[in-house]
Amino acid sequence: FALPLLEDDSDLYVIPPVESRAYIDITLDSMKLFNVEITEPEPNHFHIQGGQHYKAAEVSVEADWSNAAFLYALKELHHAGDSMNIEGLRYNSLQGDKVCLEYFEKIRCMSKEILDISDCPDLGPVLFAYAAAAGGGRKRAPAPDALSADSVQNAGIRNTGISNRTKVRL
Repeated sequence: FALPLLEDDSDLYVIPPVESRAYIDITLDSMKLFNVEITEPEPNHFHIQGGQHYKAAEVSVEADWSNAAFLYALKELHHAGDSMNIEGLRYNSLQGDKVCLEYFEKIRCMSKEILDISDCPDLGPVLFAYAAAAGGGRKRAPAPDALSADSVQNAGIRNTGISNRTKVRL
C-alpha cells in the first residue's frame, strides 16, 4: 500500500507458484477504488507508478465467501433449498472462496476429482467437514427437521417469520 506513495516507480515480481491469487486481485481492485493504479505488464509482474495519492471514496464492503461457505454447507446438508436464503454475496466476486458452491456440488456428486484449494485455503475446514457429513458411504446427514430451532438460533441465524423461511444476511 505504500509503494504508490513513493516518489519513484516500483516493480514487484511474485515468484511462482502463486497461491491465493484472488487475494492479490482483491488488493489491486481495492486500491483502484481509491484511485491508485497498478499495472501487470506480464503475469506476476506488478508495476507501481510512484507519486500517486489515495483519494477518499465511499465503498461497500462485500460479504465474505469463506464465512458464507459454512452456511451453504448447512443449507446443503439439511436440504434447506429455498427455505434458507443467504444474502449479501456477490456471485461475480473476486474472492477465491466463491468456488465453495462448485466444490460442494463435486463432493455431493462423489466426483473423484481432486479439489485444489491452494487458491482458497480458508475453505479447507468446511470442505472437509462437508465431505465427512455428506456421505462417501458414511452416515447420512439428519433429515431437515432434525435442525432444531435452538441450534439455528445459537448459530446466529434468525427466522424472518415469513412463510417458514430462514434468511441469513451477511
